[in-house]
Amino acid sequence: WVLACSPEIDNLRSAIEWACSPGGDGALALALVNIAAVLMYQAGRYPECVRWMQMAEPLIDETSTPVQVVGEFSLGLALVGLHGGISAQRRMQLFDRACDIFEQQPSTHGLLALTLCSNAYVAAVAGDFDSAERRLAQCSALVEQPALRAFKGTWLYCTGMVRRYQGQSAQALAAFAQALPLVRTEGNARTLFH
Repeated sequence: WVLACSPEIDNLRSAIEWACSPGGDGALALALVNIAAVLMYQAGRYPECVRWMQMAEPLIDETSTPVQVVGEFSLGLALVGLHGGISAQRRMQLFDRACDIFEQQPSTHGLLALTLCSNAYVAAVAGDFDSAERRLAQCSALVEQPALRAFKGTWLYCTGMVRRYQGQSAQALAAFAQALPLVRTEGNARTLFH
């Protein structure tokens, strides 16, 4: 789907710029950047999407923006910001906010699993192994649910990354070996193992 959508990135950029402008549509801008975050993350076009999201962020109104939109925005900005453009501390805040939101909404447990995995990875990079382990444990319980087994590969990959940063090479390799066939099935192999 990334290949199918990539020719439309110029149109997406124009739509976001219009929606963020003074005469634009704030709700549409937030919807567009939330969708763009998924596309641009998988396409590897992080800096541009970070700029779009930072342009749209002032349009979030804590009293009127739906909490689901805020959660998706927080997750999206944290993901595209993994490769620069926002500080590690800000990424952790965004992941924590997304976790808080998705934990309250059972219909978003897939997003919660992704957020917990990503949060664990970022915590490990920062050397906060207690937080990383806590988030991995939370996600482990989720990915065992039948409806969320599609996230098990992502959880195993993030477990491998945490083990790597902990200096546990053998455990990291074992987690990666288990993760690879699952993320291929999930469609995330290119994004995670590039």
